[in-house]
Amino acid sequence: QNHATDHLCQILDTSEDVHSVEDSYPNLNYPKVITDFIQTLENRLPSFSSIRRYMKHFYEKLYPLYPYIEVSLFEDCISTILHPDPENDSKVIIGLGRHQIKEKIQNLIMLVMFLKISEVSLELTFLRDCRSTYSDYDALLLQMLEQEPITSELVYFSFTRLGSMNMLQLANEITVCYYLYVWFLLVIMPEQTDFIIDQTTATVLMVASSLANDIGIYKDPSEYGQYTNMNI
Repeated sequence: QNHATDHLCQILDTSEDVHSVEDSYPNLNYPKVITDFIQTLENRLPSFSSIRRYMKHFYEKLYPLYPYIEVSLFEDCISTILHPDPENDSKVIIGLGRHQIKEKIQNLIMLVMFLKISEVSLELTFLRDCRSTYSDYDALLLQMLEQEPITSELVYFSFTRLGSMNMLQLANEITVCYYLYVWFLLVIMPEQTDFIIDQTTATVLMVASSLANDIGIYKDPSEYGQYTNMNI
């Protein structure tokens, strides 16, 4: 059985009701699909400190191999919406604010993907490691993996919510990066069998390539002038 095919179908499944999500909510009156999404992430994400440890591993060991995102832009966005819960060290608080809602949701789902990718990498690293003793930091990572795992259910919940909010076809750089990291995740997750590019993973790359062509990423940016006068 090709598990990656099943998971790709879940990701692209739009059989649920598709909700129209606005990019601004001046009165913070989010629709239920967004509030449910926020509540689920707050309940299932690891602590803020563990998130930072997962991301440290991602940036140091994995991002150099797959540098699809602009880290500074991603971190700027996440830092404005994800915060430690002052009343519970094991929880986080998510605040989307009033504007750029779609971009913030996309980056949150990218965060979930990065956490899962980092978790799989750490598990494989320790699996190959035959040491009898570990440093204090490595022991902390092992404890984090055991007590605060990133479940596959959370990953696929996030994917399907992106579809139900009708955001899979947004023609922007974040969506292209999303599909590229979906491909990466399908390849490395241990329950997958796709260690080569097969029909499933090729489909993800095809979607990413199509969106990239739509927004002109293939063009050389040095050939096009940029407006510098903000009054225009």
